[in-house]
Amino acid sequence: MDTIEYFTLLFGGTFMILNVFLLIITLFIIGSILKNNYVRLVFSILGAIIIDLQITSLYYTQSFINYQFYIHSNTRDISGMIFLYYSEIGLLFVFLILFISLFYFSHKLAYATTSYICKFPFFNENSHKQKILKTTRILVVGCSIMVMNFDKGLINEALDFYYILQSSTTSNRRGFDKALSQLKMGDYVCAENIKAIKGKNIIIISLESFEKGYLSEKFAKLTPNLRLLKEKWNYNTIKPNDGSSWTSGSLYTCLTGFPAYFGVDGNAIFQTAHHSEISSIGNVFEKAGYKTTFLIENASFSGTQEMLHTFKIDNIIDKELLGGKARDKDLFDRAKLEIQSNLSNKNPFVIFISTVDTHFPDGILDERMKAYVSPKKSDLEFMVSAVDYLVGDFVHFLDKENILSNTVVYIFPDHLKMGDPSLFDGTGERGLYLLSNATEKDLSVKDRNNLYQIDLAKIILKGALIQNNQKFMTDYLPSNKNQFIQKNVNLLTSVNSSGLLRFYSNKIRDTKDDED
Repeated sequence: MDTIEYFTLLFGGTFMILNVFLLIITLFIIGSILKNNYVRLVFSILGAIIIDLQITSLYYTQSFINYQFYIHSNTRDISGMIFLYYSEIGLLFVFLILFISLFYFSHKLAYATTSYICKFPFFNENSHKQKILKTTRILVVGCSIMVMNFDKGLINEALDFYYILQSSTTSNRRGFDKALSQLKMGDYVCAENIKAIKGKNIIIISLESFEKGYLSEKFAKLTPNLRLLKEKWNYNTIKPNDGSSWTSGSLYTCLTGFPAYFGVDGNAIFQTAHHSEISSIGNVFEKAGYKTTFLIENASFSGTQEMLHTFKIDNIIDKELLGGKARDKDLFDRAKLEIQSNLSNKNPFVIFISTVDTHFPDGILDERMKAYVSPKKSDLEFMVSAVDYLVGDFVHFLDKENILSNTVVYIFPDHLKMGDPSLFDGTGERGLYLLSNATEKDLSVKDRNNLYQIDLAKIILKGALIQNNQKFMTDYLPSNKNQFIQKNVNLLTSVNSSGLLRFYSNKIRDTKDDED
């Protein structure tokens, strides 16, 4: 990590902590002026919950409450991953009690503090006490709000988040075609108009939180297989873009080339969807006659199963089909069987493998992998090494069976590792990557220094030599792609939301036709 990057992370982290501290002070002062005990208790509980949620968001996403945090704030996702966070939940409960107590007794604490200050000789008149208390409250709250309104401040970010949620209420009225026109994508090819001719078989491996720092010299002992592929295959760095920094968001972007903004509906929007005007690589695979299989530990997590069905990927294999056992080892083992079955039946195929065992905070230990991987300093490092072994073993299988001669493999992380980034100190700028056995000519990447997650869908089709007429958002963008996304979140939300045909109360409503 260079000096500039270090101070950027230091300042950013310090500024976020300062914002949370100022929020606590502001809520404390507001609580201190509430005289009714019942009102102050309700306020204290709500305030403590807000602080707990902000702390949770900072811990997991390194940012204030945002769309990524909102997407996963549902009972289905929380219950699916809660077993990883028992200690963190206990700590948050302690914080909750402390902040409720702090805000509830804030009036007494504020009065006691002011009384102590007024004992100094300068404050020789008791009448100063109330003036000091009032003036201090106004100054502190005013300064706190000003700081939290700075760029990337808590209030500033909250407003941006609010606008993303609000945009979904206008997306249907704008209409799909209108939103595309405003984005200057008027000749976009919708799903029903996709045409495609098959190319090579495709295997896509999405590695949970397995960012490029793991392939650096610092972690050479953990990732020998991926580092070897980095030398043998085509390797391109990929930049994270807004709207794709969580697993289901990354998947949506990989399929469609759009960032995953759906406003207030979140991924739940797919639960009522039956068709998408947005074209995806799934539509291309269907039109070209591929058999498409998606392997994942839990397809019900974060609306993944509904999303896959919407985009024409119907053969979904997870723990429900694997007898409740679908760790990464099981997924790779089943993938081998699926490939052999497709080859024997002479089916052109696409296989997706979405891993999970390197999930934040410390990986999900699979005791079986101790037979293949030596002990490491932590469960996370062990599972990083285990997944590296599984990838190496899988590629060896493909090579041994002569599958690679007509099959393109794509390996990339779904997103950056969540939580504390200090693990990657000394590994350079954080980022993602794409590993593929496709030739550089077939991948036809024009600007290798300006690749984002939104580019992956197009690259996947090109590298496999699939002839098609699909257009992607990246085809229309200027060089600064992520800046374009940030400036057009509302319109992109409109495209995503109004591009879906959904069921409403047993009636079909075409949101594409709604207008202002």
